[in-house]
Amino acid sequence: MLRYLIVLFFLPASYTIRAQQSFTLKGHITGHSTGMIRITYSQGDDKRITDSGRISNGAFEFHGKLAEPTLAYVYESRNPTGMDDPNATELFIEPGDMTISLEQGHFKDAVITGSPIEADYKALMDAKQPILDEEKPLIKRFEEANEAYRKAVKEKL
Repeated sequence: MLRYLIVLFFLPASYTIRAQQSFTLKGHITGHSTGMIRITYSQGDDKRITDSGRISNGAFEFHGKLAEPTLAYVYESRNPTGMDDPNATELFIEPGDMTISLEQGHFKDAVITGSPIEADYKALMDAKQPILDEEKPLIKRFEEANEAYRKAVKEKL
């Protein structure tokens, strides 16, 4: 019985230790030597972290703590226009040391090392790309039909 109590006592501590793992993301931007860069990611179920870093000679660094790998957004603007923003990209960050190489205006072509989860995510996205390419004309036709429908409803009113 005492063994079970000891295990139950240390079990929450093991989760706390797991939650305290550090990450470092070191980066470099080609074509942009100064300014600010930002990162946003979730920490747990309900905590959203937004951090900013100074770009100096094209280099920047982010540090934080994570309980598990999580999707993050790295962007330059204070108000990014969404994932279509040429200076914004998404990546998986995880405890440990990672690097990211960016080019001004082409953040989507980021080269990320040190994150096995990110490598798996990139392989998945590469595998999905042919399907997404086939889907584009269908989406365009849907948007055109939807616009025609909205216009017809508006004229009817």
